[in-house]
Amino acid sequence: MAKRMGYIGAFLALAAVCSLWFTGCGRSLQSQSASRTELVMSTVATVTLYGERAQEGVDAAFEKAKELEMILSAQNEESELYQVNQTAYERETEVSETLFTVTRRSLQYCRETDGALDCTLGKINALWAFGTENARLPAQEEITPLLVDRGYEQVQLNEETRTIRFLNPNIQLDFGATAKGFAADEMKRVLTEEYGITCGIINLGGNIITIGAKYDGQPWGIGVTDPDDHTRVVSTEYITNATAVTSGNYERYFIQDGVRYHHILDPKTGYSANNGLISTTVLAENSMLADALSTATYVMGLDKAVAYIEAMENVEAIFITEDRTVVKTAGLADDTFEGTA
Repeated sequence: MAKRMGYIGAFLALAAVCSLWFTGCGRSLQSQSASRTELVMSTVATVTLYGERAQEGVDAAFEKAKELEMILSAQNEESELYQVNQTAYERETEVSETLFTVTRRSLQYCRETDGALDCTLGKINALWAFGTENARLPAQEEITPLLVDRGYEQVQLNEETRTIRFLNPNIQLDFGATAKGFAADEMKRVLTEEYGITCGIINLGGNIITIGAKYDGQPWGIGVTDPDDHTRVVSTEYITNATAVTSGNYERYFIQDGVRYHHILDPKTGYSANNGLISTTVLAENSMLADALSTATYVMGLDKAVAYIEAMENVEAIFITEDRTVVKTAGLADDTFEGTA
C-alpha cells in the first residue's frame, strides 16, 4: 500500500542536499573535486564530480550535453530534430543513430503508457510556446485540428535504413519528456566508462542522476523542498547509483484569468493535464525511463499512476496531489532507492 503524508502548501522539487553530500567526502578529497553550473538543453545544469579526473569529467559531461542538444532540441532551428520535423511527412528521412535511438525508445514509452506520454505533440507544444516570451493560451479551434488519436502510432521507423517517416501531417516530434533523461544517462556513461568517475552527481534541470554512493559509502540525499521557501527541505529520499526526475505544474506555466496553464499537456485534449496531481517524481536506475514516467504518471492521475509504478520492478515514485497530500509507492517505505547499473 502507498504511504500517505500531508504537507500543507508543499510541492516537490528536487535538489541535492549539500549538507549531506559535501560533509561525507572529507576535506582531503576537496582537491580532487570539480563542479560547474551552466545553461544547457534550455535548463540550468550542475555537474559535481570527485576523483583524479574530476575536472576533465566535468568538461566532458557538458560537452556531451551540448552535443545532444544540437541533435534533440525541437526548438533550435539548427538542430537535427528540428530539420527532421520539417521533412519527415514529405519523405523518409535518414537520421543519426542517436536521434533514431531516442525516437525508438520514446515511442516505446508512449506505447507502454498507452498514450499518457505522447512525443508527437510538437505542433501543439509550439502553439503554447511555454518557456518563451510568446507563451499563450491557444484557442480550441487551433488545437483541435492538430489532435491525432494515438499520434505516436503515426511515426514509422525503418531500422535497416535508419529513417523516420510521419504518416500524419499534424504531428511533429518533441522529446521534452525524454531528452534530458537520455542526456543524463549519456553524461553518466561517458564519465564512468571514459573517465573512471565513481563518485558524482548531475543535476540537469531537476533530472538528478548519481554516480555510485558518496565517498563515505552513504547514499546521496535528494531533498523535497517547500514551495514557499526553496531552501527548506521537508522530506529527503536517499539514492545510490540511481536517478530521480520530477515533473510539476510549477516548472513552466503562466496564469490567465486565475487559471494556471502548465507545460505538461494531456495528449487527449492538447491542454494542460488536470487529473489531480501537481507533482510527480520517479526514482529509477535509468534517467530516460524516469523522465518519461514522471510525465506519463502526471497525466494518468494518482490512482492509475500508483498502480502503474507499483507493477514495475526497480521503479518507485512520489506524488503530490492538489490538496498537498504526499503519496509514496510502497518500495519507498524506508525512503531509500539503490540502483545497480
